Amino acid sequence: MNAAIQQWSDNLFHALNTSNQRVLINCCGTKEWCESFALQLVSGKKYVVLSDQSDNPVAIPFKKSIQLLGQECDAVIMDAFSGFNADAFTRLAGLVKAPGIFILIHPDNSQWLKQKDIHNIWQDNKSGHSYFLKYIQQQLEQAFIITCQQHLALPSITRFPNSKKTELNSQTLLSEQQQQLWSKLQDLMTDTQLQAIAIVASRGRGKSTLLGHWLQQEEWKTKKLIITSDSKKAVEHLLVHVNQNENLRFVAIDALLKNKQLADCVVVDEAATLPVALLNQLKVTYKKIIFSTTIDGYEGTGSGFYLKLLKRYKSNNLIEFNLTKPMRWGQSDLLETWLNNTMLLNGDNQQKLDTAKPVSYRAIPQETLVSDKLLLTQILGCLKKAHYRTQASDVMMLMNDPDSSIIVAQQDKNIVGVVVAGLEGGLDTALCEEIYYGRRRPQGHLLAQNLTAHAGSKHFAHLKGLRIRRIAVDELVQRKGIGSFLIKQVVELAKQTQLDYVGSMFAIDSERLTFWQSNKLELMYISNGVGTSTGLPSVTMLQGLSTRAKQIAVELKSEIHKDFSSRLLMQYKALEPQSVIALIQLLNAYESKPLDQCDAYINGHLGFEHVLPKLREALLFLFQRVDTKLSKQQQNLLVQVILQYQSWDERLLTQYQLSGKKELNKTIKKILIAI
Repeated sequence: MNAAIQQWSDNLFHALNTSNQRVLINCCGTKEWCESFALQLVSGKKYVVLSDQSDNPVAIPFKKSIQLLGQECDAVIMDAFSGFNADAFTRLAGLVKAPGIFILIHPDNSQWLKQKDIHNIWQDNKSGHSYFLKYIQQQLEQAFIITCQQHLALPSITRFPNSKKTELNSQTLLSEQQQQLWSKLQDLMTDTQLQAIAIVASRGRGKSTLLGHWLQQEEWKTKKLIITSDSKKAVEHLLVHVNQNENLRFVAIDALLKNKQLADCVVVDEAATLPVALLNQLKVTYKKIIFSTTIDGYEGTGSGFYLKLLKRYKSNNLIEFNLTKPMRWGQSDLLETWLNNTMLLNGDNQQKLDTAKPVSYRAIPQETLVSDKLLLTQILGCLKKAHYRTQASDVMMLMNDPDSSIIVAQQDKNIVGVVVAGLEGGLDTALCEEIYYGRRRPQGHLLAQNLTAHAGSKHFAHLKGLRIRRIAVDELVQRKGIGSFLIKQVVELAKQTQLDYVGSMFAIDSERLTFWQSNKLELMYISNGVGTSTGLPSVTMLQGLSTRAKQIAVELKSEIHKDFSSRLLMQYKALEPQSVIALIQLLNAYESKPLDQCDAYINGHLGFEHVLPKLREALLFLFQRVDTKLSKQQQNLLVQVILQYQSWDERLLTQYQLSGKKELNKTIKKILIAI
């Protein structure tokens, strides 16, 4: 061991301990030197090595890094010689407790830009631009980043600004915030009006530790408590605190909803990473729910959790609680500050807008994002508010993907809208047929492959088009035509470059369907399964620009109409009723079928099942009209019991506050008479 390096490491950790800080060590040189130097720095410490190409037996591959969540260490060594993995970097920085270091090892800057980056490969095996790496190199020049270079003397250790520790109660070992949250959790279980509490925190705030201790209370050992998430592995950091409570168990969220297992309280860990559609079902089924989530950071979430779920609760039914004081490090932590600023983890687009001012539109060259940090922050902040998951790697995608185009809507210097579109298609005939028969699934080309493989248009992927990957408009200026004008800009770009179509894929939602239809995109395909991040089927919509694309659009729309009605009884049986109605209006292909043929049921004693086929035909035509006089609740009931033929069970009766099947039958007849 080099004595000089040992002394330097001792001095570094002494300074970090004195200030309660964590810092980033930027280590560059040959791989052999960097690895040797980094390992000497962490000698005697608890550390993690992250690398896909290391001889170190304790090195963990990038794809397994998620398994480390919930652990703590003094140092992390991340190998960036084969490329920079933004998501892993963001994820593992939270493992380091204060005092601690995160060591990034890589070639010298000029060589780093030239090396192949395995994390920067896009569709058609294209290498991306190196703009993101240039951006990272710029950020590594900031103050308090310690750079250690081969063949140069080690830098002197400066004094670090003090990072205040969060004070803990000597008896409870909880912070003041945690004690307040403990009290709120008690309120949840005793207040009959309260149904849920949403615990929101950045990484390292101690929410899992607190929840674990709270669930261990003696009074809960007689209650049935369930912890749920998408997988048991995702909640292991919470389960370690509650292994002594036999009445508390883990149930995956899909199994929980399918079997409707009894529970006095359900704890939903990392709720923002789960489909909102599934969380809404929990709201209907369980009387007491604890949502715990990291609203920003490594999980890849933004404020979509707030926008899509929390607004569904009445103010007296839900408590929101934000844990802001860090427990694993100090309150002015250098590593966290750098990470948040660089990866824009807390970059929600908070702007003061004059909604009366005119809006201009412009395309953004990707290289501009390297030098214009404010522009990058505003673009990502706008996207985070609108989309379910926004990860650190999305910053890389915006800068590097060679097939991406970015167009913004702007008021003065404020970004109020963003659309990101990607080039797809242009695949040769042989590859199209391989995709059609399910033998190949090349990277990318999601829309093109979807319509070829799943919708059955064998050579659609040969056509070239733009898929709108993301579109977002600031909520302060929504419903002013900005989103529609952004789509027009994409269509104009496609026409200028002689492309065949503009399309989009998204989770089924009645408002979205109406929005895309109003912008001249037509329904091409509805998925049979549900999306992992939404819990909903997805739709593919398209505006054909070339003659061939328009012909295919007509064919695909006709195919959907043929079996849509029967699929409502199978694949789409649980689809939200207003989305069903929106899809019927998009198809607009059902002939008039009067309700007269159902008169013996409506005004007589003929059984419901005897007239069900005729009722379904009549309603498919009825719901094509946008101006139906039925209330939304009446529409929803008819969709569920007639078009989807859902079971007349306790769940349905409770949903519509009906005493039994007899009252349900009377209600159906009353609505049909009103039609």
